[in-house]
Amino acid sequence: MADLILKRKVKPDDPIEIYISDSLKIPSYKGSKITFIDLATHTSGLPRMPDFSNPKDANNPVADFTDEKLYRFLGNYHLTRAKGKYEYSNLGVGLLGNIVSRIHGKTYEDLLQNVICKPLGMHETSTLNTSPYLTTPHIGTTAVSHTDLASITGAGGIRSNAEDMLRYLKFQMDVNPSSLLAAMKLTQHPLHDADRNMKIGMGWHIVPNDGDTIVWHSGGTTGYRTFAGFSLRSKRAIVILNNSAKTTDDLGMYYFNQNIPIESIKKPVPIPLEQLKDKIGVYKVTTVNDAIKSDSEIQIKQQGDHLAGRLTSGPWVSFFPESESQFFSHMEHVITFSRNTDGKIQIIRVRMPFGLEISGTKRNNTFPLLR
Repeated sequence: MADLILKRKVKPDDPIEIYISDSLKIPSYKGSKITFIDLATHTSGLPRMPDFSNPKDANNPVADFTDEKLYRFLGNYHLTRAKGKYEYSNLGVGLLGNIVSRIHGKTYEDLLQNVICKPLGMHETSTLNTSPYLTTPHIGTTAVSHTDLASITGAGGIRSNAEDMLRYLKFQMDVNPSSLLAAMKLTQHPLHDADRNMKIGMGWHIVPNDGDTIVWHSGGTTGYRTFAGFSLRSKRAIVILNNSAKTTDDLGMYYFNQNIPIESIKKPVPIPLEQLKDKIGVYKVTTVNDAIKSDSEIQIKQQGDHLAGRLTSGPWVSFFPESESQFFSHMEHVITFSRNTDGKIQIIRVRMPFGLEISGTKRNNTFPLLR
């Protein structure tokens, strides 16, 4: 996107809708249209993720999310808030990659290779699953499927290795000279507040650090977590590529500031079987956000000495006790159960990866046990 801006093919404040077919609709809020810069800074008002209901493969739910489904979702979606507030949107950045590809008239993979990888000599970076060195993703110790992002590949569909990524960061820091330096510097310029201590540029998060500035980004798909960051002053950089669901953000930021705490690994604690059984059941979702439908339900069942849970008909996730009322997953979910005045489990609260939170009330206790 920055390269297109510098070549004067688009303007940052151009509404994205002028670069797509008139038959495709982009939502707006009270006449305010979504622009390139809104998508790049996660300030568009779009939800974190689109609706992936009824996928062909529940273990790879985005793989069949075609361009047709993407633009049908956008055409039917109504923004619920004004632009300008930072709220991370995988949908938004995936849409940005989709539209930039349309402007070039190339696939996202072709665009990645022609604009970035070939000029920078990044030979092990691609959106394809063809590398013989591609690791297997894991949740805990369980191997899972690769996530394919189809029409929103720009949201996190790139496969790479540490050598290529460190090479990329050297170009970002101008340690290695590149014809893309001006575009890279443009992406590093802070544009919006992300929180009290962090700003957002075109994709990059930017934080002060003891007289220095750290530019970083992290993310993950099912069974993978990554971190890439660099220092503008000291020219230090780090890349962490992890083929498990465990976040690496704390390790990445610790590299630049040893006062940042490193999250300890959670370990299950044994609890009586009866304290598992009284949590089994179906909970009607009462807290609805853009990514969760109003008729959704949280299903909880027993799985040996722990619980398994899922949202409506989604994939099952194992949850392990860290106390009588709180359970965690290897995908960084946290479930908290609360009792009513009669002492019975009635409310469930779920903190999901990437900041989503939902809650629900127990509808019945009849969900079958899984042995």
